Amino acid sequence: MRYNLGLILPLLFILAACSQQPARTSASTDTYFDKDSNFLPVPAGGNVQVNIGSLDKEEQLVTIKANIAGQQNEKVFSVPVSNAMDTAELYKFVWDTATSCYIAVMKKNMQPRYFHASIKEGDLKILQVGTPPMRISDYADRLYAADSIGRKMVKSLRRRVQSGSVLEDLVIETKQVQPDHVVMTVAYGAVSKTDTLLVPHTLNAGVLGTDKPEEVSYGVLQDGRFVPLYNIQVDAGQLRLKQINKFNGASATDRTEPVQSK
Repeated sequence: MRYNLGLILPLLFILAACSQQPARTSASTDTYFDKDSNFLPVPAGGNVQVNIGSLDKEEQLVTIKANIAGQQNEKVFSVPVSNAMDTAELYKFVWDTATSCYIAVMKKNMQPRYFHASIKEGDLKILQVGTPPMRISDYADRLYAADSIGRKMVKSLRRRVQSGSVLEDLVIETKQVQPDHVVMTVAYGAVSKTDTLLVPHTLNAGVLGTDKPEEVSYGVLQDGRFVPLYNIQVDAGQLRLKQINKFNGASATDRTEPVQSK
Protein backbone atom coordinates (compact mmCIF):
# COMPACT_ATOMS: atom_id res chain seq x y z
CA MET A 1 0.00 0.00 0.00
CA ARG A 2 1.39 3.38 -0.97
CA TYR A 3 0.98 6.52 1.20
CA ASN A 4 1.05 10.08 -0.01
CA LEU A 5 3.91 11.50 2.06
CA GLY A 6 3.07 14.96 0.80
CA LEU A 7 -0.18 14.78 2.77
CA ILE A 8 0.97 12.77 5.80
CA LEU A 9 4.02 14.84 6.80
CA PRO A 10 2.14 18.18 7.10
CA LEU A 11 -0.58 16.42 9.08
CA LEU A 12 1.97 14.95 11.53
CA PHE A 13 3.54 18.39 11.92
CA ILE A 14 0.18 19.95 12.81
CA LEU A 15 -0.62 17.22 15.34
CA ALA A 16 2.77 17.63 17.02
CA ALA A 17 2.36 21.39 17.23
CA CYS A 18 -1.09 21.03 18.79
CA SER A 19 0.19 18.58 21.39
CA GLN A 20 2.80 21.13 22.48
CA GLN A 21 0.25 23.91 23.04
CA PRO A 22 0.11 24.91 26.75
CA ALA A 23 -3.06 23.86 28.52
CA ARG A 24 -5.59 26.60 29.11
CA THR A 25 -6.04 27.68 32.68
CA SER A 26 -9.43 26.50 33.87
CA ALA A 27 -11.89 29.03 35.21
CA SER A 28 -11.77 27.28 38.57
CA THR A 29 -8.09 28.26 39.01
CA ASP A 30 -8.60 31.88 37.96
CA THR A 31 -8.69 33.79 41.25
CA TYR A 32 -9.93 36.93 39.46
CA PHE A 33 -13.49 35.62 39.75
CA ASP A 34 -13.10 33.93 43.14
CA LYS A 35 -15.08 35.22 46.09
CA ASP A 36 -13.07 35.83 49.23
CA SER A 37 -15.11 36.76 52.29
CA ASN A 38 -11.86 37.08 54.27
CA PHE A 39 -10.29 39.62 51.90
CA LEU A 40 -8.98 42.71 53.67
CA PRO A 41 -7.60 45.80 51.93
CA VAL A 42 -4.06 46.97 52.58
CA PRO A 43 -3.26 50.40 54.04
CA ALA A 44 -3.47 53.11 51.40
CA GLY A 45 -0.18 53.56 49.58
CA GLY A 46 -1.09 57.03 48.39
CA ASN A 47 -4.00 59.41 48.08
CA VAL A 48 -7.05 59.13 45.84
CA GLN A 49 -9.82 61.73 45.73
CA VAL A 50 -13.20 61.77 44.01
CA ASN A 51 -15.20 64.85 43.07
CA ILE A 52 -18.73 64.50 41.70
CA GLY A 53 -20.39 67.25 39.66
CA SER A 54 -23.93 68.57 40.06
CA LEU A 55 -26.47 65.82 40.68
CA ASP A 56 -29.18 67.85 38.92
CA LYS A 57 -28.06 66.61 35.50
CA GLU A 58 -28.72 63.26 33.83
CA GLU A 59 -25.04 62.34 33.99
CA GLN A 60 -22.32 63.69 36.24
CA LEU A 61 -18.67 64.48 35.66
CA VAL A 62 -16.68 62.35 38.08
CA THR A 63 -13.14 63.62 38.62
CA ILE A 64 -10.63 61.17 40.07
CA LYS A 65 -7.30 62.50 41.31
CA ALA A 66 -4.58 60.07 42.35
CA ASN A 67 -1.19 60.51 43.97
CA ILE A 68 0.58 57.15 44.21
CA ALA A 69 4.29 56.32 44.48
CA GLY A 70 5.25 59.94 43.89
CA GLN A 71 3.22 60.21 40.67
CA GLN A 72 0.08 62.23 40.08
CA ASN A 73 -2.72 61.82 37.57
CA GLU A 74 -6.25 63.11 37.05
CA LYS A 75 -9.07 61.79 34.89
CA VAL A 76 -12.67 62.87 34.29
CA PHE A 77 -15.44 60.38 33.50
CA SER A 78 -19.14 60.80 32.70
CA VAL A 79 -21.27 58.66 35.00
CA PRO A 80 -25.04 58.59 35.75
CA VAL A 81 -24.47 58.93 39.50
CA SER A 82 -27.20 58.01 41.98
CA ASN A 83 -29.05 60.93 43.55
CA ALA A 84 -30.62 58.74 46.25
CA MET A 85 -27.62 58.72 48.59
CA ASP A 86 -25.54 61.17 50.56
CA THR A 87 -22.58 62.38 48.53
CA ALA A 88 -20.07 60.92 51.00
CA GLU A 89 -21.65 57.48 50.55
CA LEU A 90 -21.59 57.47 46.75
CA TYR A 91 -18.03 56.19 46.36
CA LYS A 92 -15.76 53.67 48.06
CA PHE A 93 -12.03 52.98 47.92
CA VAL A 94 -10.51 49.49 48.07
CA TRP A 95 -6.70 49.22 48.10
CA ASP A 96 -5.54 45.72 47.18
CA THR A 97 -1.83 46.65 47.03
CA ALA A 98 0.14 49.74 48.02
CA THR A 99 0.08 50.93 44.39
CA SER A 100 -3.40 49.78 43.37
CA CYS A 101 -6.72 51.34 44.38
CA TYR A 102 -10.16 50.43 43.06
CA ILE A 103 -12.83 53.13 43.18
CA ALA A 104 -16.55 52.26 43.17
CA VAL A 105 -19.09 54.96 42.26
CA MET A 106 -22.79 54.19 42.73
CA LYS A 107 -24.92 54.73 39.62
CA LYS A 108 -28.59 55.63 39.31
CA ASN A 109 -29.49 51.96 38.86
CA MET A 110 -27.84 51.30 42.26
CA GLN A 111 -25.02 49.32 40.68
CA PRO A 112 -21.47 50.58 41.18
CA ARG A 113 -19.19 51.54 38.32
CA TYR A 114 -15.55 50.75 38.97
CA PHE A 115 -12.34 52.59 38.22
CA HIS A 116 -8.76 51.57 38.90
CA ALA A 117 -5.87 53.85 39.86
CA SER A 118 -2.60 51.95 39.79
CA ILE A 119 1.00 51.91 38.72
CA LYS A 120 1.23 50.01 35.42
CA GLU A 121 4.52 49.63 33.58
CA GLY A 122 5.98 52.38 35.73
CA ASP A 123 3.21 54.93 35.10
CA LEU A 124 0.21 55.96 37.18
CA LYS A 125 -2.95 55.23 35.23
CA ILE A 126 -6.63 55.76 36.01
CA LEU A 127 -8.91 53.50 34.00
CA GLN A 128 -12.54 52.44 33.97
CA VAL A 129 -12.97 48.76 34.84
CA GLY A 130 -15.78 46.69 33.35
CA THR A 131 -15.60 43.84 35.86
CA PRO A 132 -13.35 44.18 38.91
CA PRO A 133 -11.96 41.14 40.73
CA MET A 134 -14.71 39.44 42.72
CA ARG A 135 -12.94 40.04 46.04
CA ILE A 136 -12.94 43.79 45.28
CA SER A 137 -16.63 44.03 44.34
CA ASP A 138 -17.63 41.86 47.32
CA TYR A 139 -15.74 44.11 49.72
CA ALA A 140 -17.17 47.28 48.15
CA ASP A 141 -20.67 45.81 48.45
CA ARG A 142 -20.05 45.27 52.16
CA LEU A 143 -18.94 48.88 52.52
CA TYR A 144 -22.12 50.13 50.86
CA ALA A 145 -24.23 47.86 53.07
CA ALA A 146 -22.37 49.11 56.13
CA ASP A 147 -23.56 52.65 55.42
CA SER A 148 -27.15 51.66 56.16
CA ILE A 149 -26.02 49.83 59.30
CA GLY A 150 -24.05 52.88 60.38
CA ARG A 151 -27.14 55.06 60.10
CA LYS A 152 -28.89 52.73 62.56
CA MET A 153 -26.04 52.80 65.09
CA VAL A 154 -26.21 55.29 67.94
CA LYS A 155 -23.66 56.38 70.52
CA SER A 156 -26.20 56.30 73.31
CA LEU A 157 -29.58 54.68 73.81
CA ARG A 158 -32.44 54.99 76.26
CA ARG A 159 -35.55 52.86 75.94
CA ARG A 160 -38.31 51.67 78.25
CA VAL A 161 -38.09 47.89 78.66
CA GLN A 162 -40.61 45.59 80.30
CA SER A 163 -38.96 42.44 81.65
CA GLY A 164 -41.08 40.21 83.83
CA SER A 165 -42.66 42.45 86.45
CA VAL A 166 -39.93 45.10 86.06
CA LEU A 167 -40.45 48.19 83.91
CA GLU A 168 -37.35 50.39 83.74
CA ASP A 169 -35.21 52.34 81.29
CA LEU A 170 -32.38 50.48 79.58
CA VAL A 171 -29.63 53.07 79.21
CA ILE A 172 -26.40 52.62 77.25
CA GLU A 173 -23.80 55.37 76.96
CA THR A 174 -20.45 55.68 75.19
CA LYS A 175 -17.71 58.01 76.38
CA GLN A 176 -14.36 58.53 74.67
CA VAL A 177 -11.70 58.69 77.39
CA GLN A 178 -8.60 58.27 75.22
CA PRO A 179 -8.07 58.17 71.44
CA ASP A 180 -8.11 54.36 71.52
CA HIS A 181 -10.32 53.68 74.54
CA VAL A 182 -14.04 54.10 75.15
CA VAL A 183 -16.07 53.59 78.29
CA MET A 184 -19.32 51.72 77.83
CA THR A 185 -21.87 52.21 80.60
CA VAL A 186 -25.03 50.10 80.75
CA ALA A 187 -27.82 50.60 83.28
CA TYR A 188 -31.21 49.05 83.92
CA GLY A 189 -33.08 50.30 86.94
CA ALA A 190 -30.70 50.48 89.90
CA VAL A 191 -28.11 48.19 88.29
CA SER A 192 -25.22 49.76 86.37
CA LYS A 193 -22.22 48.12 84.70
CA THR A 194 -19.18 49.75 83.11
CA ASP A 195 -16.32 48.51 80.96
CA THR A 196 -13.38 50.28 79.33
CA LEU A 197 -12.85 48.94 75.82
CA LEU A 198 -9.87 49.14 73.50
CA VAL A 199 -11.15 50.43 70.14
CA PRO A 200 -8.89 51.73 67.32
CA HIS A 201 -9.36 55.47 66.90
CA THR A 202 -10.31 54.92 63.24
CA LEU A 203 -13.51 53.15 64.32
CA ASN A 204 -16.68 54.33 66.01
CA ALA A 205 -18.28 52.22 68.73
CA GLY A 206 -22.01 52.27 69.25
CA VAL A 207 -25.30 50.48 69.83
CA LEU A 208 -27.21 48.52 67.21
CA GLY A 209 -30.72 47.35 67.96
CA THR A 210 -32.07 43.86 67.34
CA ASP A 211 -35.57 42.62 66.61
CA LYS A 212 -36.06 42.26 70.38
CA PRO A 213 -36.67 45.44 72.42
CA GLU A 214 -34.93 43.91 75.46
CA GLU A 215 -31.73 43.05 73.55
CA VAL A 216 -29.11 45.14 71.73
CA SER A 217 -25.56 44.73 70.45
CA TYR A 218 -22.67 47.03 71.25
CA GLY A 219 -19.86 47.05 68.72
CA VAL A 220 -18.05 48.68 65.80
CA LEU A 221 -18.25 48.86 62.04
CA GLN A 222 -15.11 47.36 60.50
CA ASP A 223 -14.38 45.94 57.05
CA GLY A 224 -17.96 46.58 56.01
CA ARG A 225 -19.40 44.51 58.84
CA PHE A 226 -20.85 45.19 62.26
CA VAL A 227 -18.56 43.46 64.76
CA PRO A 228 -20.27 42.91 68.13
CA LEU A 229 -18.16 43.51 71.22
CA TYR A 230 -20.96 42.95 73.73
CA ASN A 231 -24.39 41.41 73.73
CA ILE A 232 -26.66 43.31 76.13
CA GLN A 233 -30.06 42.07 77.24
CA VAL A 234 -32.57 42.24 80.03
CA ASP A 235 -33.86 38.83 81.06
CA ALA A 236 -36.38 38.22 83.85
CA GLY A 237 -35.70 41.71 85.18
CA GLN A 238 -31.94 41.11 85.28
CA LEU A 239 -29.33 43.03 83.26
CA ARG A 240 -27.02 40.61 81.46
CA LEU A 241 -23.86 41.48 79.52
CA LYS A 242 -21.80 39.02 77.50
CA GLN A 243 -18.53 40.01 75.85
CA ILE A 244 -18.31 38.53 72.34
CA ASN A 245 -15.15 39.98 70.78
CA LYS A 246 -12.29 42.25 71.79
CA PHE A 247 -9.40 44.15 70.23
CA ASN A 248 -5.86 43.24 71.22
CA GLY A 249 -4.37 46.23 69.41
CA ALA A 250 -5.36 49.76 68.54
CA SER A 251 -3.87 50.24 65.07
CA ALA A 252 -6.02 50.55 61.94
CA THR A 253 -4.91 47.06 60.88
CA ASP A 254 -5.93 45.34 64.13
CA ARG A 255 -8.98 43.09 64.11
CA THR A 256 -11.09 41.58 66.87
CA GLU A 257 -10.79 38.09 68.23
CA PRO A 258 -13.47 36.05 70.00
CA VAL A 259 -13.58 36.13 73.79
CA GLN A 260 -13.48 32.66 75.28
CA SER A 261 -16.50 31.83 77.42
CA LYS A 262 -15.65 31.35 81.07
